[in-house]
Amino acid sequence: MPPGVYTLADLRALGRERRVCPYFLARQMVKYANVVVYSYQYLLDPKKVASIVSREMQKECVIVFCLMRHTTLTMFKATDANRLRAEYNRLVDGLAQRGNLPISDAWLANPALPDDILKEAVPGNIRRAEHFLAVLRRLVRFLDGRLETENVENELPVSFVASIHSQAGIDQKMLRFCYDRLHSLMLTLEITDTEEFMYIQTICDFATLIGTYTRGFSIIIEPYDERMPDIRDPVIQLSCHDASLAIRPVFDRFETVVITSGTLSPIDLYPRLLNFNPVISRSFTMSLTRD
Repeated sequence: MPPGVYTLADLRALGRERRVCPYFLARQMVKYANVVVYSYQYLLDPKKVASIVSREMQKECVIVFCLMRHTTLTMFKATDANRLRAEYNRLVDGLAQRGNLPISDAWLANPALPDDILKEAVPGNIRRAEHFLAVLRRLVRFLDGRLETENVENELPVSFVASIHSQAGIDQKMLRFCYDRLHSLMLTLEITDTEEFMYIQTICDFATLIGTYTRGFSIIIEPYDERMPDIRDPVIQLSCHDASLAIRPVFDRFETVVITSGTLSPIDLYPRLLNFNPVISRSFTMSLTRD
């Protein structure tokens, strides 16, 4: 390879041209590069990733960590004050968070949320952007504290939400609107680089689901990965035990729903799993051989 700066797109193009895998090409070139820029997880991850990608680096290497300061609301206030004020007024008026979009269109982005929730107004204590961000900070601190456990914990949403209320001062209705409130704020600020906010979006999705459903889910907290029992790697997992929760809004919204499967057998498992009464049910003999 000629000397130069190679982006991921460059490596893909070179791989296509020379018919080599760009992933293995990148791993090979780490040995020869003067400067390597990558996400810090590739250096710190205690699992296999760090050993695969970073093991060729010598002791004499200079490691530079760039701790990026995440975008804050303060940066937007100077330029977006009018938009934030308009958003607040819209929420006060009880309008859908997408402005003029009807509830049916809002539903398409929230298929797991019951229709009556989409018609509710955002609670007054999270209508202002700065108040909502303060709620998110308290929620993140609470989740961070729950990850400090040494044992596997299994908890129902009702008791988990009660703990959030007592320890972080966040009630069930505020949790239920976290997804919509964050989405509204990002639309108002015209944020296009959503990848930067992926993790807080995940937390808001989690909050909305546990604030919406009192049954059908459980929260599992695991301090260790069973594959690496000596290394702390805590995770909070939201486990759904009832597939009918996700499909019910679809049945409510559409007159005709056709469900097909080439693998699920017997076919009468579907109505039991998804809690519906089929109008027509057919099973067809299939051959595994094809011309």
